[in-house]
Amino acid sequence: MDTLKRLQDKMKRYGMPAALILSDEQRFYLSGFKSSAGFMVIFQDDAYLFVDSRYFEAAKLCAASLSYEVSLFRGKIIPYITKLLNDKNISTLYFEDDLISFADFRALHMSLEKIELKQMGSFISDLRMIKTARELEYIRRAQKESEDALMRVMGRIGAGMTEREAALMLEWEIRTRGMDASFDFIAAGGENSSKPHAVPTDRKLKKGDFLTIDFGAKYMGYCADMTRTFAIGTPTDEMRHVYEVVRSAKIAAERVIRAGLKGSEIDRAARAVIEEAGYGANFGHSLGHGVGVVVHEQPNFAPMYEREIPEGAVVSVEPGIYLEGRFGVRIEDLVFVDEDEAVSLNSMTTELIVL
Repeated sequence: MDTLKRLQDKMKRYGMPAALILSDEQRFYLSGFKSSAGFMVIFQDDAYLFVDSRYFEAAKLCAASLSYEVSLFRGKIIPYITKLLNDKNISTLYFEDDLISFADFRALHMSLEKIELKQMGSFISDLRMIKTARELEYIRRAQKESEDALMRVMGRIGAGMTEREAALMLEWEIRTRGMDASFDFIAAGGENSSKPHAVPTDRKLKKGDFLTIDFGAKYMGYCADMTRTFAIGTPTDEMRHVYEVVRSAKIAAERVIRAGLKGSEIDRAARAVIEEAGYGANFGHSLGHGVGVVVHEQPNFAPMYEREIPEGAVVSVEPGIYLEGRFGVRIEDLVFVDEDEAVSLNSMTTELIVL
């Protein structure tokens, strides 16, 4: 995997002799193999993926042309880690302090008595922010399939259908394309659309509703994420106005996005438009988040995010306005952050569509 090689190159530059990977998401990121159990031990020039008997055969097939060795483990993992470190005469092991639980750390600390444990911090998450050409290709494909799926079903969504039925119809379309869902889909109509992370209910859509759909496919383990807000029947003038404010905020942000700007500066470009329109108090979440092997990762477009956005990041742009108990609007696309611009990974219109 190119991601594994990038990590090993970075380990050499920083003098990191060995790294232990326990989390599912980073094990997949580095190996390309998805499993619910296992671990990796990575050295500067070689790497080992340990899985149990449920995954052993499939993991070997996955790794046949890749630069790591697959081994079978049974029972506790400490003896396998200790043997590898002893064989290579390594006494320092870095671990994922940002993802490991305290209980797992305590078990490691107590069991690896002669091994110095050091925190990895953002060592891998910083790598994950900058997408390789392969990763970008997978995200583009996931995003395209998501758009195509939505285009196929939106003509069948209308008054009388429940939120739950709308979400399931879209998920069925995604899965029949041979893909997984990136997350639990949101389909929120009417007053429920004012809840940014509403859960689909049996509430029936009706004329005069806004319907917000937040969803995404997953291709080769990489996520898409997009949101559209539709009108069910003719919207009021106020609804149209709020929609256009949100759309203008999204456009304003995308015009300023480029590598090297702080996440807070990009968030501010969108937030200023919404505040000027008098809806500042109705935009409570951040403007966007990184997307990759999980749907929320670094970096962020957020008021308190003072880090610079690196070239090569894929980030959502999703301003919203939520009028409690009445309706809400959110529009979301993904952008690839280039040196001096934002390259949209979406092609579907952001103009208001009436169903």
